[in-house]
Amino acid sequence: MSENQHSHGEQGRHEVVVGVGPVSIQDIVDVARHDAPVRISDDALEAIAESSARIRELAGEGVVTLMVDADNPAALKVYRRLGFRYRSVTALAR
Repeated sequence: MSENQHSHGEQGRHEVVVGVGPVSIQDIVDVARHDAPVRISDDALEAIAESSARIRELAGEGVVTLMVDADNPAALKVYRRLGFRYRSVTALAR
């Protein structure tokens, strides 16, 4: 499954499969209100492993840069706890 999908687990229960795309409101409702089991798809696990390997590679070179929007305080808080500092960057697009 390449996107977030619903499937049925071993006992026929509805299961929310989290893929590489965004989760839907219905997925959140199913998990929060109906205790639907959650599974991470193989393609999402592969993407996580690839990203993690790349970050380790960059860290080994002594250079790591993360980009996050200034209006994402939750992400900024996490990165600051990890020892990163915020620096404003301007990007222009045509």
